Amino acid sequence: MLLCLPLWITACAVERPAAQAPLSAPTHWQAPLPHHGQVADLARWWERQGDPLLVELIAAAQDASPDLAQARARLAQARAVQVAARASLLPAVDGQASASRGFNQQLGGLATTAQGALQAGWEIDL
Repeated sequence: MLLCLPLWITACAVERPAAQAPLSAPTHWQAPLPHHGQVADLARWWERQGDPLLVELIAAAQDASPDLAQARARLAQARAVQVAARASLLPAVDGQASASRGFNQQLGGLATTAQGALQAGWEIDL
């Protein structure tokens, strides 16, 4: 334990930060652009690399990847499935109503019959 005491004491020692040298950076700097400054050349940069396998792999990836409309449709479908899955956790309410009017011989005239029903249920899943 006494042998570790110098290590414990030096572990708590604090050093001052080293003095930093002033940095001097040029006010203007410009390097030549590999695409000659044309934005259109950046769109298909991989074709200028001279690697047919790279071109083929990127073309296959772009063909297999969905566009924005397909991605939005898949997202909407996933949300609809999620809403349908959560719907079973909510209470269910069902209602029916009917009415009829006709000639009743026993009453000797027109008769109106109306019926209504309301059913509610909730299955609690523990």
